[in-house]
Amino acid sequence: MRITIFRIKLVHSLIFWVLGACVGYTVYSAVTGRIDVWTEL
Repeated sequence: MRITIFRIKLVHSLIFWVLGACVGYTVYSAVTGRIDVWTEL
């Protein structure tokens, strides 16, 4: 099985955007005071 650089970059980019969205949602929830199941400890 040959993994190309393109596939590695694609997977890395997808993971980066998902984690970035999680961080963005956490910041948004904190600023607006909206604490829910996804942001509680």
